[in-house]
Amino acid sequence: MERIVLNPVKISYNIDKMEVFKGFKTDSKTFDLIVEIIENTGEIIRPRAILKWCNVEKVEQGCITLMGQAFASKLLFDKLCHLEKVFLSIVTAGDELDVLIGKYPASIVDIIKYAILIETRNEIKKYISDIFGYNDIAELCPGSLPDWPVENNYFLFEMINNACEIGVILKNDYFMKPLNTVSSILYNGDKDYVNCSLCKKKCIKRRCKFNKNEYKRIFD
Repeated sequence: MERIVLNPVKISYNIDKMEVFKGFKTDSKTFDLIVEIIENTGEIIRPRAILKWCNVEKVEQGCITLMGQAFASKLLFDKLCHLEKVFLSIVTAGDELDVLIGKYPASIVDIIKYAILIETRNEIKKYISDIFGYNDIAELCPGSLPDWPVENNYFLFEMINNACEIGVILKNDYFMKPLNTVSSILYNGDKDYVNCSLCKKKCIKRRCKFNKNEYKRIFD
């Protein structure tokens, strides 16, 4: 299976174009610090990613097999059962900006790293679309829903292999280091899907409303 390392991933590192900062209040000290950091750190950031193209080998009710690894998940079954291939991915904003903590508040550095991660994830989807012709790409991230728990990171890391090549390690609790790193299965044909639609938690910044009917269709 084809394995692709993108190190670095080239992104738009401009506050006017970064998704996270759209609608951000520009008349604040926080915004001024963000602009200052972005204007002076373009040469040190190094977002990166690994992609692994793999076959959907076996489909059974409530279970999907990828690269010999069976995943018991109604969510994965629903989203992937009609597909032949998917991408496994690890994407990270990196930790290069951590050197600024102390000079700048850690919370502000983390906001910028999160913005870098979002831009990098978007760029990876564009790369897959441009190179492989995939459209309407969606992602399934371990830990995002109870049916697809974070423990599955262990198997994704085994399948992708050598994540340390982009400076990412899997901790004993199955979360990743550095922060602002995400693992996922990327698949095509489901652009409007977001995990929030199937999550019952009352988060402050939901990307969409909970879809009760869709939840029942998949999980009941």
